[in-house]
Amino acid sequence: NNKVTTHIIFSIGNESSLVNRVSDGQHPRTLSHVKMETLKHSMIAQLNAIKSTIESVDFTAQSFSEHDIRCQLPALLVNPSVKVLHMPLNRLDHVSAKCIAMMLERNDVGVGPPVEELHLSHVHEKGDEPTCEGFIEIISALGNSTRVKKLVISDPNLNYSEVSSISSILFNIKSLSSLVLRDCGINHKGLSKISCAIASNESLESLDVSNNPLGNGGISSLVVALEINARIKKLKISGTQMGGVEGGNAIATLLTGNSPLEVLDLSRNHIGDIGASKIAIGLKSNKSLLQLSMRRNALS
Repeated sequence: NNKVTTHIIFSIGNESSLVNRVSDGQHPRTLSHVKMETLKHSMIAQLNAIKSTIESVDFTAQSFSEHDIRCQLPALLVNPSVKVLHMPLNRLDHVSAKCIAMMLERNDVGVGPPVEELHLSHVHEKGDEPTCEGFIEIISALGNSTRVKKLVISDPNLNYSEVSSISSILFNIKSLSSLVLRDCGINHKGLSKISCAIASNESLESLDVSNNPLGNGGISSLVVALEINARIKKLKISGTQMGGVEGGNAIATLLTGNSPLEVLDLSRNHIGDIGASKIAIGLKSNKSLLQLSMRRNALS
């Protein structure tokens, strides 16, 4: 019954034999990670039937179609062990989105998988496929979550309404400690919306908004929120197009305030020497920061 430490990857032809090996005791019953890859049978249902513990399921393999995902979800709804779930947003139809939303809502009353980490990503394929129609429905289902601790979203096609839906749940969710919004195309307006919610959130300790065109305006609104909500210990704002005197002053303000920041990633921005000198002033009075990254910032 030892945990499998490597990813378990299923492909056509070996899914039945793997279930048989688990059933016969030739394979540990606790699978740490199941990466779905072109399954034509309901592998989750079969593993459920033999009471195998699946801790993490990944549906993002490129060969796994929209139809294949839809076929697996009914069994996932009744699985009692999955804690980490990876979903490709651009391969979820409306039915699948509703199913995931239902699963998250039931999660709070102890029915179905006890999901603690939800990863939603846009899997790059030929063509520019839109985010699934049910994105807002999935996010809204997290609004009163008491179990989901980490939410990771990576989708360059998010629109303002979808960004607003993320903001809305942050006002109420009590369990979320880590939020990652990388490569989501969020601009200063979108981050201002999210920052308002972060200011009142009581559980968030880690925030990553890297690789978004936030600019100094977006970073300034975030700093204001973090001055109000002094709980964030880890902040990543790499590649956000901030810098110069304005950007440096914003970070200096954050460092000299009441922030408990321990990790700060400012890499791949446009801080320059002038901005860095402002940040240095803030560092002089900071007593919490343990790690600072400023690589690739045009520093002399």
